[in-house]
Amino acid sequence: MFDAVATRYDLLNEAACGDLLESLRAQGEQEFPAIVRRVEDNPAFDYEVICGARRHWSVSYLRNVEHREIRYLVEERELTDEQAFRLADVENRSRKDISDYERALDYRHAVETFYGGVAQRMAERLEVSKTWLSRFLDLAKLPTDVVEAFGDIRLLRENHAREIKPLLADSGLRSKVMAEAKRLAAEQAALASAGKAHLEPAKVIAALKAAAASPRPEVKLAKGATVISSDNGAALFTLARKGPKTVVLELALDADASNADFRAAFQRELQRLRPEA
Repeated sequence: MFDAVATRYDLLNEAACGDLLESLRAQGEQEFPAIVRRVEDNPAFDYEVICGARRHWSVSYLRNVEHREIRYLVEERELTDEQAFRLADVENRSRKDISDYERALDYRHAVETFYGGVAQRMAERLEVSKTWLSRFLDLAKLPTDVVEAFGDIRLLRENHAREIKPLLADSGLRSKVMAEAKRLAAEQAALASAGKAHLEPAKVIAALKAAAASPRPEVKLAKGATVISSDNGAALFTLARKGPKTVVLELALDADASNADFRAAFQRELQRLRPEA
């Protein structure tokens, strides 16, 4: 039995494999063999498909659904995990059914697993430029809320990451961008639930940039009050001294920060204002 482990196998369907299905129907046979390697210590599968997941899906479809007598042709090779990754990448790089974001996640896993976290080393092994690879690695680093702001990961491209990266790198803008990303993600989920199309990526990018460009709301502080912020620039609370031994703390409950951020900041200020003996 074969385990077609191409990471996007579950997304394959008649539309994604339409050209291959037509070719197999016309020729009555598989033109090029898939590349597989033997799997050890797995009672469910004997072989792992390295290159040829679309061929595996298409042949299986034609055999099981259309009852055509087409064999799945394979070439067995002995491959290390790193060799298998590089071989699969060569085939998958031109595939249209794999999104940029999914490919980026594969690259992020590979650079840590096979290349010691060194992008240059991985780029040399894949025979691509470090700049090209770094764009995909940057895409994989996008926060989950930003990814979900696009609604469908298949709409998220590496060029989008290039536009968003400077907004997230600026500590003064990051909190506003993240807040807008959460709002967009909720809107995208509502559209999907209603059976409507997602917002176009261009509109998502424009909304994130607009949020970053919006002025910070003016905060009127009492005389002598201090604003305590998180590492990403989100205002957490203000401290105002009301006497020699009294300090009033006012929480910013709508801040784009976690409770852990609040607790850490409070502990720091408590230690500063009331150091332990």
